[in-house]
Amino acid sequence: MISSRIPAWSVAAAFAVGLMLSPDALMLHGVSAGYAGQWIVWLTLLVFIFHWCNGVGYSRLFDLYQGPQAELALIKEAWGSLPALLIALASRFVLFACLSTGLLVTAGFVFNEVFLYWFPNFSFAALLLAVLFMVNLLGRRAALWSQVVFTGAAFLCLLVLCAAGYAAGGPETAHIAAAETPARIPSAIFLLLLVFIGCDLAGFVRGEHERTSAATRFGMLAGMTIVFMLFLVWNWLSITHVSLARLSDTTIPHILVAKALLGQTGRVLIGLAAIFGTCAAVNALLFCTHQMISSMVQLELVPRQAARRFARVPIALVLLALCPGVMMATGLAGTPELDIFVRAGLWFWLLGYGIVHLGLLVLQKHTAQRQDCAHSGLYRFLSAMIVCFSAAALCGMLVYYEAPLLLFKYLLWIAIGAGMISMASIRLRKATG
Repeated sequence: MISSRIPAWSVAAAFAVGLMLSPDALMLHGVSAGYAGQWIVWLTLLVFIFHWCNGVGYSRLFDLYQGPQAELALIKEAWGSLPALLIALASRFVLFACLSTGLLVTAGFVFNEVFLYWFPNFSFAALLLAVLFMVNLLGRRAALWSQVVFTGAAFLCLLVLCAAGYAAGGPETAHIAAAETPARIPSAIFLLLLVFIGCDLAGFVRGEHERTSAATRFGMLAGMTIVFMLFLVWNWLSITHVSLARLSDTTIPHILVAKALLGQTGRVLIGLAAIFGTCAAVNALLFCTHQMISSMVQLELVPRQAARRFARVPIALVLLALCPGVMMATGLAGTPELDIFVRAGLWFWLLGYGIVHLGLLVLQKHTAQRQDCAHSGLYRFLSAMIVCFSAAALCGMLVYYEAPLLLFKYLLWIAIGAGMISMASIRLRKATG
């Protein structure tokens, strides 16, 4: 059981879709709709099938390994300690620091523009970070309950907007059109690939000796499916109520859609959705990244002295919370560099999906004791498909980015930095026994 009196399926669903309801995800949906036009529904379906199959594969991974360290344990067993640490640092840690900073500042601007004009936006962002830090400091139960509330509130606001748009009837069919240029459809696909990332976070809410229950698996896959259906309607309403040019040329397409649907009431609802979605995404990243650090300690991937300190006091949680705080204080929030770091972190996260599924195939082939628990032919096919599709997606995301050489440079910097830290940590671990 994940935590007393909290339904396991609801917690798994809340963490699985936490990132999918963030303001950044809403922005990517809107821009993709502007790029793809009437094809947005089919492209959303195509991308969702990939991520749903990935979720099925991860549910099998969670059956093979206990507790929140499943992903790290598999990568370490299949590829070694260095790749396990490198992928964790380059994806989860980079994304937590950079994406959390951007989301918190976005929530601050939304609160300032929609609710209280006199309240400083950066002060609200700092206050929100402090609240989320205290929630996680209070313990596991508080973090899990809060995630369910944040996710549910964000989902409810978007559901009301979609229901109102559908009930209004008579979509403005003049806005429905094919993509402005067919060349932008691949860009829409690679943007949509990013909005469904994060289902694997459901695995971090399990106890240390807990394997995936049917409720956890159901919550993860059902949560993804419900959110997909919501965004299927949302994307359709976007292209029927706002012109494609306005959707693709703005960073706030979701606000334009909400105002077109319900006017000022829609503006308030999308503001609430953005704030609760930010809380859901940042809380999920903070809790799961902290759990990942604990997993590193258990898997002996960090020096022994650091492991003892992490066990005594919540140093890791404090340091994690300080990352977005320092970045906001130094003025990095809202800069183009931050957006590129976020895109690079998502790129490494998708790379991690491919490495995990390739590891599952390798372990099944070479480890006899896995045969009883490992995949059937269907699961082997799914893993192979995820590996191939991930490889193609990673290349496409790089090629179709606005500045591919710049993104490649950031990917290289992150890989070198994470690799150096990983090698130093492993060497210190060996030196201290």
